[in-house]
Amino acid sequence: MKLSRKLLSILLLLILTAGAALAENHGFTLYNYSGKTITYITLIPSWKPGPWDKVLDGRTLLRHGESIKINSSNFNENEPYWDMRLEYSNGTHESWSELDILNINTISVDVKGTIHWNF
Repeated sequence: MKLSRKLLSILLLLILTAGAALAENHGFTLYNYSGKTITYITLIPSWKPGPWDKVLDGRTLLRHGESIKINSSNFNENEPYWDMRLEYSNGTHESWSELDILNINTISVDVKGTIHWNF
């Protein structure tokens, strides 16, 4: 019986560790191929009217050809769809709605303002 308890404890620990590891892996890499410099990246759950949560706050710039890993450990798994807004150094901005942030691995923004993603 003692062996069974030890085995059960080990299995439970493995399950909890695997769940924590999966939660930490949420996130995506944003690639900037827009031809412009991104000054702000903001994300908000799709159902929420505001305010936008800033990921890149203007102190760090994401130039054309660069990428940034966006850790979504703060993203609630009950809110899988998020809106993303990019603001550029020339004062323009673009936004996209209902992105499946929890399942997307990469997002690329091209010169036409189109985004492409991979799961």
